[in-house]
Amino acid sequence: MKIENNYGNYRDPFLRKNELENHQHLEKIVKKDHIDLSETAQKIHQAQKSEIKATENDEKILAIKKAIQEGTYQVSPKEIAQQMLQSMKETEE
Repeated sequence: MKIENNYGNYRDPFLRKNELENHQHLEKIVKKDHIDLSETAQKIHQAQKSEIKATENDEKILAIKKAIQEGTYQVSPKEIAQQMLQSMKETEE
């Protein structure tokens, strides 16, 4: 008489339950990385982000100034109107 073929059907649910319990237990044991920055470090990080943004803005400003001096800068009334409307919508919210 062979029992092997059907034996796996009864054994698998038991093993799956044990594997799930072991996995849940390991998740509780394993610690996850966590970093708390001091207030000073946070300020430094914000300043660095601001410097990068300021550099990008400076480049845009220089390009616009150059275009104005060369007479190639073109104003788009449509874009100005769209930005004004968007700004007004944001202040209403």
